[in-house]
Amino acid sequence: MSNPQSPSPHVLLTVPDSISDKELALVLDNFDLPESLIKVRKTEQHTYNAFEWALPTAFAVYIGKLLVDELVKQAAKDASPKLIAGIKAMARKCREMNIRWLSAAEINGKSTRRYKQSAGFSILVQTESGQVVKMLFDQELSAQEWESVIDGFLTAIIAKAKGLPTPQGDAVDAVIAEIGEPDSQVYVIYNRESKSWDLHNGQSMLALQRDPPAPDVN
Repeated sequence: MSNPQSPSPHVLLTVPDSISDKELALVLDNFDLPESLIKVRKTEQHTYNAFEWALPTAFAVYIGKLLVDELVKQAAKDASPKLIAGIKAMARKCREMNIRWLSAAEINGKSTRRYKQSAGFSILVQTESGQVVKMLFDQELSAQEWESVIDGFLTAIIAKAKGLPTPQGDAVDAVIAEIGEPDSQVYVIYNRESKSWDLHNGQSMLALQRDPPAPDVN
């Protein structure tokens, strides 16, 4: 997914251009937000030559920093939980669809696939510094674990924008500062061992896929 050219005070939902108006209406019904805070962009599906984590997912939610500012205003004090609830509902639907990428190696029967993140859904959040953080979702995790990741990360982002010194919010800034320049892509993935989210850049994502965690022997 390419990011908007400039931040906007609305939630941008990207969906496949093949989605019907009826299906799109069901997606939008998940978000109990004013129409002024919701925008939709239909995108064509393409063949790509890139690592999976850099590819746009079929469905995505983009939250620009101006929207984060909007959510913390007194007039929009009820919008934060509604936004998170809508994103959770959209994530559940996309998870049920089980959308996946098909690589050339898989077509040729030579794949030893280690990448487990969903091709169907992602969330992109622009932080106060302008950094865009892409949240990925392991297709093998439960729906409850997906929701836990959404809760923890988005709550931290919004709390940070409100000026609340939460440990999670501080961790977002600290890790982003360590792993990349302001214009580099940052990724959030779920850590099964710690049962929380971790932040990565492209280099550490590549290392993670080459050297997956040791299997649980318990």
